[in-house]
Amino acid sequence: MNYNFIISDLIKISSITIKKSLRKKHISNVLEYGLMMAEKYGVDKISTKIAILAHDIFRDLESKKLVSLAKFYKIKLNPIMLNYPILLHGPVAAEFCKKKYKINKNIYSAIKYHTQGKYKINDIGKILIISDSLEKGRCFDGVEELRQLSLSSLELSYISIIKNKIEYALKNNLHILNETIKTYNKYIMEAE
Repeated sequence: MNYNFIISDLIKISSITIKKSLRKKHISNVLEYGLMMAEKYGVDKISTKIAILAHDIFRDLESKKLVSLAKFYKIKLNPIMLNYPILLHGPVAAEFCKKKYKINKNIYSAIKYHTQGKYKINDIGKILIISDSLEKGRCFDGVEELRQLSLSSLELSYISIIKNKIEYALKNNLHILNETIKTYNKYIMEAE
């Protein structure tokens, strides 16, 4: 993999696909937080940077376009994804990067599962999910406690973010993704 090419190409592509200034700021904030965490936990910073730059590259696409790209990449679609195509932005970005850049499985998995989480995801994935939720632009009850936790334990921070996603969905009457529930349940069973 030519990491410098991938990074510069992702920046170029995102300047076209990401139109909202808030999204651009979000990605910048996630990058700052994620690289700080990668440094702290000894995780490869270049791979982390690629995953972060790619994670929301298709987040601003229209629903029809996301579904079309998912079909192109042969992503198995379920009724939830068809009802909420925004959920496809991670899997589509992962497939795009796999095809175009031949990214490794750690970067691929981090991008693909950054919205829902995954049991036993690699450290790049954990860092992406955590930094996506805790970057400095995020403001919600308990965010400061979660930020402090993210500086002391990658594992505890990750499962706490998964729990927070479930609580947020319940509070706002949103669908909870199966992988998110499965991830939480497996971590809880492991802790018992």
